[in-house]
Amino acid sequence: GKVYGASALFYGIQATNGGEFSVTGSGDNPATITIASGGKVSIGEDAVLDMKIKSATSASLLKCNGTLTFAKGSILQVRLADGYVPSTGTTFTLWNASAVSGLTETNILLSLPVLPAGLKWDTSALFAKEGVLAVVKDESSSIANLPAGTVLTAAVFTTDGIFIGNISTTKATLQTTLKALVGKRGNYVLQFTSGTNSGNIIVNVR
Repeated sequence: GKVYGASALFYGIQATNGGEFSVTGSGDNPATITIASGGKVSIGEDAVLDMKIKSATSASLLKCNGTLTFAKGSILQVRLADGYVPSTGTTFTLWNASAVSGLTETNILLSLPVLPAGLKWDTSALFAKEGVLAVVKDESSSIANLPAGTVLTAAVFTTDGIFIGNISTTKATLQTTLKALVGKRGNYVLQFTSGTNSGNIIVNVR
């Protein structure tokens, strides 16, 4: 099931077995949801805490005046409103909690939107009682800066964020590998999943 609300006050929320707690209101707009003093939010394995960002000044905010708990395998999902692209230096406070448990990079799964070339998500301040997600400059976003033998393991998306598949190749064979996967010309986003690179690169398949 799914729970959501605008300007709502809850004492406790427990999401399990694929359930979703969405910090949104009617029309799927970002909302502020408050958990009463001493209350608890518990996101279980395979359950989702869903947050939405509409603009630099409009984003989901969970005010938890109790404990925010994430089980191993729980999912933090962040979505961008259609047409909104955050700029470098923009920050979003997703929650303020009196206490957190299980909030570690290895414990939860992050589902973050693909950003254009030149930008990447900074999660260094996310795993805390005040969870802050930031957009920073991505210095690795130019394919021209990579040596020919660089091994690239990446997820491939269309520029509007639709997942196509995964590749593992080198810069020298990137065009051939990508064309075999996507089947047509165009711009595609590579989101690195391993190796020495991080962030996203947009590649034109010729």
